[in-house]
Amino acid sequence: MLLEGSLSVFFAALKDILPYAYISSLPYGNESLITPEAENVKDLSIKIINWLKSNPMPILLEDRPSELRRLYDAISLDGEFVKGFNAIFQVDVNYIKNYLEKERSEKDVNNELEFVFDADLKILNSTVLCYINSLLNILVNHTIDPMGNNNAVHKSKIFVYRNNNKDDLSEMMVFRLSTNFDSLEETNRKIFETKRGLRELKNIEIFGAIIHNKEWFVPNDCESSEGFTASWEILIPTGYLSKGE
Repeated sequence: MLLEGSLSVFFAALKDILPYAYISSLPYGNESLITPEAENVKDLSIKIINWLKSNPMPILLEDRPSELRRLYDAISLDGEFVKGFNAIFQVDVNYIKNYLEKERSEKDVNNELEFVFDADLKILNSTVLCYINSLLNILVNHTIDPMGNNNAVHKSKIFVYRNNNKDDLSEMMVFRLSTNFDSLEETNRKIFETKRGLRELKNIEIFGAIIHNKEWFVPNDCESSEGFTASWEILIPTGYLSKGE
């Protein structure tokens, strides 16, 4: 009963996340990595659940189906399914930093953007857990892409830190964005006039991201002194792994 219940919960979760394996563009890896493995895990789960329902208890050791061992192997931590899952839903902060800096270098051919990604080494080695494709799109859309709309030198900054509040949000990673592409009012107008941006926000909120303020707000004194005109925060759940674990 315990195995059947646990496997049913796992299978339900797998069905929820499987569509993201198909729609993810995965610009940072092999987009076909998880799809065949996830389908294999799904098929094995169905067979085992059906077998458990059709067999009386107790089940003898020698009566276990081969699919049980195959499923165990398929979801091992060093297997392709888990690697694919991590590529879509769990990456370290340093990967996000490198990805954004690569995007900036490719798009900012005229050196019109001063882009800073600020996080200490411990944070860089920590992982975040959400739909990574949408998180990357949000960060690029807000801190890099707007430079193409202005013929001037601009700056943007992403400061990442672990939430220090002693509450239910203590296991969240805060991505604080600051820019000076436009005034605060114009920044909010441009951001929320596109349906795609709202869809990306919903994609990460489904996986536990928290956005207290949908609109950008006035920067703090330090940010204002650096010339930033708008700030915003996204809270992302921390992942299960850090480098070296």
